[in-house]
Amino acid sequence: MLLYRARMQLRLCLDTGWGSRMTDKGRVTCRDTTWLASDARDRPLTEREQVALAEHIAECNLCQGASRQFGTLFREVGAYLKGEAPDTEA
Repeated sequence: MLLYRARMQLRLCLDTGWGSRMTDKGRVTCRDTTWLASDARDRPLTEREQVALAEHIAECNLCQGASRQFGTLFREVGAYLKGEAPDTEA
């Protein structure tokens, strides 16, 4: 259920028509935010990316919700991969 809600929140962010790439002014779109959040799991973000991501999440209610859901999802997947019991508080 948690993965379904995260995917639906992501789809809502992507379907709202916002752009697809970081602008010259360092601003990011909802779509960029999801990619950066995912990238942050695999590599350190640049300072510019970190600032742009934090600014966007602070301003966008949809991405704030998606960010919380991704955090939960990443914790659950990490626990699963370590063989730990799943958190059933969702």
